[in-house]
Amino acid sequence: MDPVAAAHVIQGWVQEDHERRRRTENELRARFEDERDRRVRAETRLEAARSDRTAQAMMALVGGASLGFGFTMLYEHAWALGAIGVVGGLVVGGAGFLLADLRGKRARRMVNELAILPQEFVFQMFGVYDPGTPNLERVVLRANLEVGLSSYFLVTGWQLTPDRALPLNADSFWFGKTSVLAGTWVVVYTGRGQQTFTTLGIEPCLVLHWNKPTVLFSVPQVIPVLIRADSVAIERRN
Repeated sequence: MDPVAAAHVIQGWVQEDHERRRRTENELRARFEDERDRRVRAETRLEAARSDRTAQAMMALVGGASLGFGFTMLYEHAWALGAIGVVGGLVVGGAGFLLADLRGKRARRMVNELAILPQEFVFQMFGVYDPGTPNLERVVLRANLEVGLSSYFLVTGWQLTPDRALPLNADSFWFGKTSVLAGTWVVVYTGRGQQTFTTLGIEPCLVLHWNKPTVLFSVPQVIPVLIRADSVAIERRN
């Protein structure tokens, strides 16, 4: 290839890579902001639901007092006052308990929403390829920014909803003491093999192996779950 043409090709690759990284950084920034805003809204709604508990308790107390008054009047043969007290107590107390139940369910839903861990954007998982196929089954990931992999683990999970999974206790994979640059692909084969560095197209690729004797993802509900560990406790033995 003519040196000038080769230089133009390389310059095009560099420009394309620069534009892709810029788009990736903008997308990551937007997704971080969306995640933060979602959690702030959930916390605000949860605080509002908690602040209503006093009013709900007062309604229940007033309803109970009205019921007590109504039954007392009925016992004293004051039928009209007794009926008004019983009906008023049932309405007010029932409304208080109903609101408390609805608010409680809403608060529990928001607690569950807050309990969902933030999504991992820096080290992005694209999913399983060739699931159930020996020696080909693999999990494909990509580093959107420069990242150290020592705090990341893959575990198997049972999918509950599109954005929730129950981690299983059987299998886990540690990525090891490795750092990768932005734009690096990381491919984890579930079978046996050795760590290698290669390319995927024109981008660098780190190939790792889970070293499992059998495939892991032949069942559709079993999926990989990427976890980032922020702290650790280690048993100390003398």
